[in-house]
Amino acid sequence: MNENKAWEVDTCRGHYNNVSCVIFHARQDLILSNGEDKSIRVWDMTKRLVEFLFSKKIILIFVEWL
Repeated sequence: MNENKAWEVDTCRGHYNNVSCVIFHARQDLILSNGEDKSIRVWDMTKRLVEFLFSKKIILIFVEWL
């Protein structure tokens, strides 16, 4: 058995290139993703839609989940 194989559980379409980072919220159905298209997206996983989109014009952003 190949233990290095990754499994795709679900797909959220939106980034135009590879996704480099994904953060899951511990208590809400939210995911934050960062892609090589220089965008940051906040996903509502109950709707499977992007709730917020930060474009490549932002140079530096800090995220704190509450």
